[in-house]
Amino acid sequence: MPTLAVFSQSAMSARWLIRISGARQRGAEPAQAAHKAFVTLKKIEKALSKSLADSDIARANALKQGERLRLQPETFECLKLAQSLSQQTAKAFDPAAGTLVDFWTRQQAATVANAACGNGGGFCEEMPEWRAAFENFRFGAFSLDDNSVEIVCDNAGAKLDLGGIAKGFALKKMAEDLESLGIESALLSAGGSTILALDAPEGRDKGWEIALGNRPETISIKNEALSSSGAPQRKTCIVDPRSGLPATTTNPTRVIARDPAVADALSTALAVMSPAERAQFATTMPHIKIL
Repeated sequence: MPTLAVFSQSAMSARWLIRISGARQRGAEPAQAAHKAFVTLKKIEKALSKSLADSDIARANALKQGERLRLQPETFECLKLAQSLSQQTAKAFDPAAGTLVDFWTRQQAATVANAACGNGGGFCEEMPEWRAAFENFRFGAFSLDDNSVEIVCDNAGAKLDLGGIAKGFALKKMAEDLESLGIESALLSAGGSTILALDAPEGRDKGWEIALGNRPETISIKNEALSSSGAPQRKTCIVDPRSGLPATTTNPTRVIARDPAVADALSTALAVMSPAERAQFATTMPHIKIL
């Protein structure tokens, strides 16, 4: 029976797990390695969470047009990747759609409250708050200065929200910590919505066995990540930045990619695409798998 050490931590409104195969690998003790990875997780949460007043993202969202802010290297790296993926998905994923996400989060809460009270109410496209949220970020939100590692506010009406990529990005950095300490076989999970597998565990050459929600079958992955959007684990509102409306898909979208941040962002983008758009997008990204 292979030895499995399991460690957990709460962050980003989710329960994070690290499973390390083998009582001791070629480097650090599992507990020491997991501790280092969780320190990194907390550091990234403090930098990327828009709800923390002193985070890089909250401070960036407070900038006025034309103002600049020097970012931590991790924040700059994550935003750079998010910006690139936004372009690759034709804005089906957009890190600057924060005002839209906030609007629909409030709208959903109000709908639930009205239903509980027997009240009417709903959404229409003439609502000024929605119109402002939708129109603002379409005209550009921010730019990044590679030389100074700064973000420049191009539009104060648009707000950043990295909820569609932050967990995957954190998993990538945590895995780098584990590998730097000699941990080669591990499975990292961010609340179940994004999972990163390093090398296969003892006795399972095909990789780590992962269940796909309520489906009976499982898949095996190693040295790659699986991310799901629209699944029960995802409590956040998924909004289509192109239309300003919530995703209508009722089935989870799942992506496998080498980079967990890429898998995280693309599963979010695919959740707002039509079946035809997904099929076309798949032809442009042969290095990923869409389940």
